Amino acid sequence: MIINLYPIIQPLISSYHQLYLSGLGTFSEKYIPAKEDSINGKYLPPDTIIVFEPGGNGDSTLFHDEVKRRFSVNDAMASEAIRLFSKNIHDALDLHNSVELPNLGRLFYNVEHKIAFVPRLKVFDNDSFGLPEVPFVKVSPPDTQLPANSDAVMMPPVPPSKPPMLKFILLSILFVSLAAGIYFMVTSPYIENKLVKVKEMFEAWNDNANEEKKNIDPVIDIVDTSAQGIDFPEKEEGVDPVIKSEPVKTESAEKTSYVKIAVGVFGNPDNAARVVAKIEKAGFIAFSEKVGSLTKVGVKQEYKSVAEKLEILDKVRSEIEKTAVIIN
Repeated sequence: MIINLYPIIQPLISSYHQLYLSGLGTFSEKYIPAKEDSINGKYLPPDTIIVFEPGGNGDSTLFHDEVKRRFSVNDAMASEAIRLFSKNIHDALDLHNSVELPNLGRLFYNVEHKIAFVPRLKVFDNDSFGLPEVPFVKVSPPDTQLPANSDAVMMPPVPPSKPPMLKFILLSILFVSLAAGIYFMVTSPYIENKLVKVKEMFEAWNDNANEEKKNIDPVIDIVDTSAQGIDFPEKEEGVDPVIKSEPVKTESAEKTSYVKIAVGVFGNPDNAARVVAKIEKAGFIAFSEKVGSLTKVGVKQEYKSVAEKLEILDKVRSEIEKTAVIIN
């Protein structure tokens, strides 16, 4: 006799706020109070979601008794139905790396090969009372005005005082400016005197160098060569010199990069091989790495920009595994 236990899980959690499933772990409610979403400019209403803690040794009496009452079976049949329910979930996780729980969310293996849970929908709406997300705008305080018939004397507004840090920065800038001005006033005559001496030294050195050159250079007699005839070969008609130009070799500066996207970690090598085949069938380059006794499987793909890298991740999530993550 096959008993479908999925429909009774959500009502039990809603009624008792916590439910332990033997062989899996504990599902419980988590209350989220209303809060301000400053990024999107909204007030988010209160909410209640389901969270999951894998493993543990909880009290399975509540689930066991509800199975007996709902399906009118004895203790042995209820225990066997719960055992088969947990076994089917583990088998589905080993085969597909994830399993969907109707009206709750999805169980999956994370990169550490531990069971994790993602809630799919807002299951409980009682706390929010059906309130939507409310946009908000910042409102400046209105100007304080006295009534026309008031006898009170209106005081002028007090200007806000400058922050201490701003005062410190202004004083520091003023002090440094004064110190620099005093330094240049004191050192300018000294520097000017040094520059004059250096200029005189270079001028004296140039005069000495010119004088030595006059004494060393020999007198060269100029010979008239206009009477000597020198025959140059005539240019051949119709023949132009050929100038060969070699192409400039340019090297590509582009650097190839690869993105690695983890799809899952498997304890069974056959399951890892099936996922590798699925990745290659989708047109991606698959990789598998041994991590102890486990096998990490994922996609290794070439990309040239950050946008292309994110596009590859979205495609892997839509075609292979929704929980795929970038690991490099």
